[in-house]
Amino acid sequence: MPNPEISHREVHKLLTTGFTDEYIRRNHLSRVARSIPYDPTNPICDYDKTWWEAQPNKWSNRVPTRVVSLLNRMRPSHFNETFIAPLRARADELTDALHQYPVMFVNGHAKGYDLQAGLPTVAATAALAREAKSGNYQANLERMVRLSHGFATRALAPIEIGFSNHQPQWTFLRIIQLAGNPHWSFPINKRINESGIPASFRHEHNAKMKADALQIVAAGSQDKEGLQTLWTMSPAGTPDVLGVDEHEGKVITKSVEQATIDFVSRMGVGLLPVYTVLGKGILQAEFGSIIPPNEVTQSTLASKMADLAEYRRVNGQPNVYYEGELTA
Repeated sequence: MPNPEISHREVHKLLTTGFTDEYIRRNHLSRVARSIPYDPTNPICDYDKTWWEAQPNKWSNRVPTRVVSLLNRMRPSHFNETFIAPLRARADELTDALHQYPVMFVNGHAKGYDLQAGLPTVAATAALAREAKSGNYQANLERMVRLSHGFATRALAPIEIGFSNHQPQWTFLRIIQLAGNPHWSFPINKRINESGIPASFRHEHNAKMKADALQIVAAGSQDKEGLQTLWTMSPAGTPDVLGVDEHEGKVITKSVEQATIDFVSRMGVGLLPVYTVLGKGILQAEFGSIIPPNEVTQSTLASKMADLAEYRRVNGQPNVYYEGELTA
């Protein structure tokens, strides 16, 4: 429903000039990427829409793997070893859980790395497709992509990628649709708060995004094998920050907002923590135990985020702390 305070054209201009263009510059993508201009006929410019359906095809293995590997500064071979191989080893366990309830990967958000929450779902779709008991790999991969959902910042949607005017242009949205169903939200941070996009517009959009996601979970999947949906999230909703004053020298992972805790609780998903260390000369990841929905409490997300910070401390990043640990 249109917001009387601001038009979609104005939202698009503020979002792309203030965030999308800066993202492209910060990641040194200016030679191959640009923000798309506003076009009321382009669904990407529809700010009443919060999610897009997956569109898997023959590129759903190669392209998402290369993109998440590039944005997280690893070679595809390292991605295979660190993420896909461990999930292939646990494919029966994850499949059994998905026959009972939806599962959500719980991720950190290391500063300077992007789409970190995409690492486990891209890996899981490939792993489960490889280990499926019947059917061919491509058909099973496309099945799993249609079951996969992820949350990302709306500022990424208007990116177009192409090396020249003579080559096909890809939107970032279309690339993500190769890997799953993207759900877009406006993050809660200082830059967004000062962007000029009214708080009422952002809150309405995010509320609709949550309502849409809850409806998808409640509807269940139509998967022919009876698998439920697979989700991924970075619950902090914002990258790590540097500590100040008495916490100077620390890297702090932000506390999980109560609204996020309530949202995940209402989804009724099982949780699968992803303990990841990304940094210069460091690449390490482990998958925790799956926590069934009936064992997820109000403290579970915060507890797992604190565990992730501890995992990073003992594996090469000794100054990382969860914000809740420092304020308790």
